[in-house]
Amino acid sequence: MDNVEFYVINLDKNKDRYTKISESLTNVTTKHTRIRAVDGYDLKNDNFCKDILQCNETLLGTIFSSDHINDTWLYDGTIDKSFPGLQSNGHYGYKGLTMSNLKCFEQFQRNTLKGIEWLCVLEDDAVIDDKVIKSIGNLIKTGNVFDVALLDKRANGWGGTAGMLYHKRIIPHIYKNLHPLSEFSSDWVNERLTNLWDWMLWRYLRTFDVKFTNLPIIDSGRYPSTISVS
Repeated sequence: MDNVEFYVINLDKNKDRYTKISESLTNVTTKHTRIRAVDGYDLKNDNFCKDILQCNETLLGTIFSSDHINDTWLYDGTIDKSFPGLQSNGHYGYKGLTMSNLKCFEQFQRNTLKGIEWLCVLEDDAVIDDKVIKSIGNLIKTGNVFDVALLDKRANGWGGTAGMLYHKRIIPHIYKNLHPLSEFSSDWVNERLTNLWDWMLWRYLRTFDVKFTNLPIIDSGRYPSTISVS
């Protein structure tokens, strides 16, 4: 599929996972790019995080909270305090996942080639085979108008983000609104676990009435989860 870019989110410590999924994608002759995932336990030393989570002066002193553990704090401009809805000292895996997805969008907007219409973001435990790739291609060829396709098999696409397909026209909008310090993110500070990637994405689709479709074709979970909920 010449009009789709495939990105694989992968932590440095999980090189074995990338080897596996890279082999699968290569076997179905699909070009792909490894996106060095953001380690949620080391946000302060990640250059991408330092760049896009610079102090937002208009939010200084704003009360952020996480109802999950009754955690409340003042935003002081630091990276650790920049995730409304998540624990100020916790949820590191979710923070890393959020930032890793934003990194995918940022790179796609900066480097995408002419003729590329779609971005498919895969987590490194996604199970990819020829059937999956053909199904994605057939979905695009239908001509149905949609901006996002939910590809994870869990809960008919609503149970995770092992695979997501985005049209290029929606990516600037997603990048803006799913930024942890966006107006959209702040609006949900009183909702339980709002800034967890999966939940924020679903609320984003519904809040902005984004055109989406479900194509639950990607299995996952062959490895232990690295997402921390505490």
